[in-house]
Amino acid sequence: VARLVRGLTETGRGDYATESYTYYRPQGSIEIELARLVRPDGSVVPLPDGAITDRPLDESQSPEIGGDFRRKTIAYPDLGLQDTLETRVVFRSRAAVPGHYSDFFLFQVVNPVLYKRVEIRGPRSRPLHYAVKGGALEFESAPGEPGTVTLRWTGRNVPGITPEPGMVPLPGVALRLLVSTLGDWRELSRLGRAQAAGKADTSEALRQKVAELTGGLVDIHSQIMAVFRYVSAEIGYMSASMSVGAFLEPHAATATLERKCGTGRDKSVLMIAMLGEIGVEGAEALVNVSRDTDPEVPSAYFERALCAVKLPDGRTVLMDPTLEFSSSLGETCVGDRPALLLTAAGADLVRQPHSPASRSQGRVQAVSRLGADLGLQSRVHIGGTGYYDFLLRRIARQELGIRYAQLWQRLAAVFHPGARVQGLQLGSPSDLARPYEISFDLVDPAYAMGAGRFVLFQMPLSTNFFEVYSLGLPRLAEPESRRYPLSLFSTIEALQEERLSLPDGFRVLAVPDPVEFEAGPLRLSLSTRQEGGQLIFRSDFRCETSILAPEAYPDLRKLVQAWGQSRRSMVILERTDGQGGQP
Repeated sequence: VARLVRGLTETGRGDYATESYTYYRPQGSIEIELARLVRPDGSVVPLPDGAITDRPLDESQSPEIGGDFRRKTIAYPDLGLQDTLETRVVFRSRAAVPGHYSDFFLFQVVNPVLYKRVEIRGPRSRPLHYAVKGGALEFESAPGEPGTVTLRWTGRNVPGITPEPGMVPLPGVALRLLVSTLGDWRELSRLGRAQAAGKADTSEALRQKVAELTGGLVDIHSQIMAVFRYVSAEIGYMSASMSVGAFLEPHAATATLERKCGTGRDKSVLMIAMLGEIGVEGAEALVNVSRDTDPEVPSAYFERALCAVKLPDGRTVLMDPTLEFSSSLGETCVGDRPALLLTAAGADLVRQPHSPASRSQGRVQAVSRLGADLGLQSRVHIGGTGYYDFLLRRIARQELGIRYAQLWQRLAAVFHPGARVQGLQLGSPSDLARPYEISFDLVDPAYAMGAGRFVLFQMPLSTNFFEVYSLGLPRLAEPESRRYPLSLFSTIEALQEERLSLPDGFRVLAVPDPVEFEAGPLRLSLSTRQEGGQLIFRSDFRCETSILAPEAYPDLRKLVQAWGQSRRSMVILERTDGQGGQP
């Protein structure tokens, strides 16, 4: 690979001050043949000693576990504006798919590309299948040495991609080239299965571990979940493998169990072996979760390796043993996405069934009381299933200890300046056998606003500050328009319900108008009503897609705007006890 890059702005200089290349040592190597700076006057600046480094991708892993996943980096400490970087890098690697060539090339990135050419030389006896997506490239085919052919693709003056909040990754939207000698997806499925032949082995240690995990569990679903929880939470994930593609030959299950760490395929094969000990059939499956998979050309580049588990009722569910905080029997994030099952007979790329938003349901419940002194006391409870449960656990792990308690206090302060969180109770994010739940008391001694004989306030949950998923929606809906799909990872539903008891001596004059919004995969329902001496607030937000198309984006903006207007609406009470005087 030969490359010339000129930094024209401070942003460009920052972006290209270092260049990194990743590789997997058992499969290949990288050699930096040339790396230099060329000043605008044509003078050449040699790189200082130590400018090129070769380190493990994840330096937190021990060398015997993570040392084979490498990053070679070139640093340009003296890079200035208008300087040109000139590099020539040689990649040598064994085929990811034995006996075949499979690759993809991005011709479009964030910065404009003046010129890029990909040239592939190969034997005529191995036809190269290819597809260009996201635009057009110049193409030419020319005979080479006897029995060979040279194919060239050229892109000129390709505009850069302006990033948008939450957009799908560049490989899903950019001008790109896919190439492969594979005939179809079934062939890739067979070859992937052959790679793992005999790897789901067993040992006395593996059998004992399965017996320990499943002992006393009579329900087969409980046994499956016990195995899954162990592999997902107790076997470390070599996420560095994402940088070189998920289609790496897996290690034997017994070796992964002994090392307590592995790639996605390693963890999948271990789970298959352990499930086999309880009489449950499993197989490997590959999927891209952040973008759609281009179906035109069989490609070995997948983001995740899953375990396809055959249940006693005949259904097959895809479980992701790399999601440490997943507590679900089947992952909601693979719904509607193409997946490739690795089988001895070969399987086609198959789009998975839709995962309803109700499978990833968040629930926020509150029992509140407004005092005669206009103070608020509320007990809030938060939990969920599927992706929502995963999201709560991930946030809890990221915000460890006291920082997590401070997070909820910060939300309370934004909710209302005088509000305080007390009696915070948190589940254990690593205990996948129990639902993850959060409970706390929300106390505000001066919550409602008095105006003569009238009192104004918002239903606490109507402010939406304690429903963690939709907190980020306003930011995603900021741009007036979008060119690229919005990645939401999973379908989702968020339900909120609050019962607020009113003090004696007041009557309800007004509550916020109801909101009913439905467009395509989006739905929002908001209502506040009186029931005796209580006000009842309900909110139901639902998104039935994990990737929102640009044409549906205006509907998201309308939903967020309707939600924002409702959040500013007040409940109005009037005193009936003769106190308060005139407003």
